[in-house]
Amino acid sequence: MIKKAYTVLVNVSFTALLTAIAYKAKDLDVRVEYFILFIIIFTVVLFPIIDYFINNTPFLKRKKVRTELYLDTIDSIIQLDSIDELLSLQFNKLLSVISLSEGRMIFYDREKDEYTLYLKTLKPDSFTAIEKLEYNNILLEVLNTPQDIIQKNRIGDALQFERRLLSEMTRLNTEIIIPMFFSDILTGALLLGKRESPYSDDDLSALKIFASKVASLSMNAAFWKEMTRKIELEKERKTELRVQRSFLPMANRIMPHAQAVIYFLMSSILFDRFYNLFRYKNSIYFISYTIIRDNRSTLIFLPSLAVLFETFIKSDMNIEQSIYEARQILADKGMYESSPRLFVSSLNSDGNFFFINETKVTPWLFRDGFTKLTESTRLQENDICLYMNRYTGNLILTHSEKVNKIIVSNRNNTADKIKTALVDFLSEENRIRENLFLCLFKFTGARNDQDQ
Repeated sequence: MIKKAYTVLVNVSFTALLTAIAYKAKDLDVRVEYFILFIIIFTVVLFPIIDYFINNTPFLKRKKVRTELYLDTIDSIIQLDSIDELLSLQFNKLLSVISLSEGRMIFYDREKDEYTLYLKTLKPDSFTAIEKLEYNNILLEVLNTPQDIIQKNRIGDALQFERRLLSEMTRLNTEIIIPMFFSDILTGALLLGKRESPYSDDDLSALKIFASKVASLSMNAAFWKEMTRKIELEKERKTELRVQRSFLPMANRIMPHAQAVIYFLMSSILFDRFYNLFRYKNSIYFISYTIIRDNRSTLIFLPSLAVLFETFIKSDMNIEQSIYEARQILADKGMYESSPRLFVSSLNSDGNFFFINETKVTPWLFRDGFTKLTESTRLQENDICLYMNRYTGNLILTHSEKVNKIIVSNRNNTADKIKTALVDFLSEENRIRENLFLCLFKFTGARNDQDQ
C-alpha cells in the first residue's frame, strides 16, 4: 500500500514537471520537434533514477523482500517435499530482512515425538541441530497460544518462572520468541536475538506470518508422510498375504480319528515362524520352526528344511532321526548355531500325541480345561491339543473362561469349526495387531470311524 502511494506521488510529480516544462516551452517559442526530443531524453534519463530510488529506499526495499519471502514460503507449502529448503533458505531470507546474522528455531519432529533446537546463520547450508529440548523446558511451558510473542524486555523477574525464562533466553542469546502454531497445535518457535533497532509492530507482524506459514508447511509435510506410510503399509500387507498364500497356506489334515488345522495371521512380512503340516500313513505331522530374531537370514532355508523333514519322515525315519539328519545338514552349511528352534509333533489314529519341543512355549491339552503338556501323552475322545505362539497363548489364557465356553460348545464339531470359532474371538481381542498363530489337534475317537 505504501509502495503504491509512493509510486503515485512520483508519477503525479513527474506529470506536473512535464506540464510546467511544456508551458514554459510555449513562451520560449521552442520548435515542436526539439521539444519532443527533449521530453524523450528527459524521460529516458529520469526513469532509471526514479526506479533506483524506489528499489533502494531501505523501507521499500524491505517491503519488497518481505513480499518475496511470503510468496516463496507459500510456494513451499504447495511443494510438500521442500520443508528442508524452507527451513534453510527461507529462514536465511528472513534473517536478512530483519537484519540479523543468526537465528534459532525450535522444531517438533512428529515421528520421534521430540523438540529440537536448530541454529541458522547467513552462511549457506548452516541449518544445524544443536540440542534436544525436554518437555519441561521453560520455553515450551510458556508457549500456550498462537498470540504469545515473548519479548525479553517485557518480562519481569519477580516470579520463579520469569527468572527461569529470562535465564533460558539469555543462554540462547534470544531477545524475542515467536511461536509456530497450526490451529492450536504447537509445531515449534522462532528464537531471534537482539538487534540495533527495536522490533517494530510491522516486524512482529511479519514474523508471525512467517511462523504461521512454517507451521502450515510442517503439518502438511507430516500429513504427506503419514499418507505415504499408509500406502506403503498397504503394499506391504498385500505382499504378506501373497507370501502367506504361497508358502504358508491355511492347512487342514483329516484322517480317521484324528484332525489337525492351522491358523496364521501375519502382522508383518518379517515373521519369525515357518510351519509344515502333512499326513503320512496313520499319523498327522506338524512341524513349527521358530526363527531366532538375530538370525533372520535362516528364513531363506526354511522351505528347504520343511521338504527335508517331510522326506525323512516318509522315508520311515522317526522324528528324532529326522531332527538329527536335519541338524547335520545345517551344520554342514555352518548354520548349526543359528538354526531355528523346533516344535515337532504327531498324532496318530490311536490317539498317541508325540512331540519334541525346543521352543519357549508349551503345548496345551484341553479336556475339562486347559493343562500344560510337558511330555507326550495319549488323548481321549474329543480331546484337543493346541500349540500357539506366545501372544496367542496369552490372549487365550487372559480370556480362559470365554475360550472354555467356545470350545465346550463346539466340542462335537470338527477341528476346523472349533478353529473358526476361536479365531473369530481372538481377532476381536487382537487390538494391537500382533501375529496370531495356532495349530489345533483333535482326537475324534473310534466313535467317528465310520464317519470318516
